[in-house]
Amino acid sequence: MRFYKFCRGAYVLPLLTVVFTLGLSNFALADEDIDEILAQPIDEVSAELLDVTFRVLEEMDIIESYSELDVEEGSGLIGYQVIYEGLKYIVVADNLDVHVACTFEDKPSRSRINEWNKDHRFTRAFITEEGKARIMCDIGATGTTVRNLLANLALGLNSGKKFYNEVL
Repeated sequence: MRFYKFCRGAYVLPLLTVVFTLGLSNFALADEDIDEILAQPIDEVSAELLDVTFRVLEEMDIIESYSELDVEEGSGLIGYQVIYEGLKYIVVADNLDVHVACTFEDKPSRSRINEWNKDHRFTRAFITEEGKARIMCDIGATGTTVRNLLANLALGLNSGKKFYNEVL
């Protein structure tokens, strides 16, 4: 039985959660099945969606690790710490958008940050009140697909490494 026929018309993320929770990451999926999963629309960003997304990225050895962060109860926010290429990222989401940030101890000159911002629309760099460099990107997740969320998260994570290599 095809995976997508098993869950056709249903929200696939709970099933993916079960697959990864049970350690069935080697569960064979045909290319068209994966395409259908990745084409699923996102109505809202949930902890379940982000958890499954990070599990997929970890299983694919794209990220080294991730862990859920404590956020203020009732804030409606979901937070994760993600380690990618040795850099620590904070990923925070509300029910509509995902925000990715990476803070660096080194402080480049304002002209280097301005040069970065001039050449990069997706990720913005700035100096924090503490005098550290930080990059941030906002990802509009609702109204898109799981594939686009994964691609945009990868772009946000790659921007941190690129900033580190080019600016610091």
